[in-house]
Amino acid sequence: MKERSTYTFAALKDSVYQALDAFSENGERVSVSSGEAADTERRFLQTLNQCLRRVCMSLPLLEKRVQLTFTSIDGESAAVLPEDFFKALAFSPNGNRKIGKTDFTVREGRLFCRTAAPGSVGILDYTAAPVAFTAETSPEQPIGLPDITADALVYLTAAELCPVEDSERYTRLLYRYRDIALNVYNVEGGRTDRNTFYKAKPPRRLRKDG
Repeated sequence: MKERSTYTFAALKDSVYQALDAFSENGERVSVSSGEAADTERRFLQTLNQCLRRVCMSLPLLEKRVQLTFTSIDGESAAVLPEDFFKALAFSPNGNRKIGKTDFTVREGRLFCRTAAPGSVGILDYTAAPVAFTAETSPEQPIGLPDITADALVYLTAAELCPVEDSERYTRLLYRYRDIALNVYNVEGGRTDRNTFYKAKPPRRLRKDG
């Protein structure tokens, strides 16, 4: 199981602003009520959530185990998946041995398995990803990512929030993100089903609204 992140939402946001060098000015916290800081604050949540999806596709996630109870839906046996479900790793229906991924399917927030009877219980191992952050997200809410992935999220989000004219900082932050991804790729080696970073095109700057 991957170790849970030590980041809270507030710490994650502060780290992004620190990476942008926009956290403080002359030792004082920058006001987000006007100017460039206000624009960054306005785009923060949308950019963070877009970058979250990207790091979840490329970097390690928490691995969890959950017990699922099956019911009958339109003649099929199905169980509701956890809210933070990202990808199935292994599944054991009815307390039996693990079955291959061809013997169950995931769709519409449920796991369907033809060998699981309604009322039976199965064990699912899966990778978990945080749900999208909102304006209501508590500052003290833990970030459900391993620290290494949360670090990558900080640098990628900061890069995408960089002013267009600050290409030097953008490049520096993006290289920090790529360094993390490269280190993970080298450590995990053959686990190519998880890390798709080096199969895709190089990351591009997200389009800025307005």
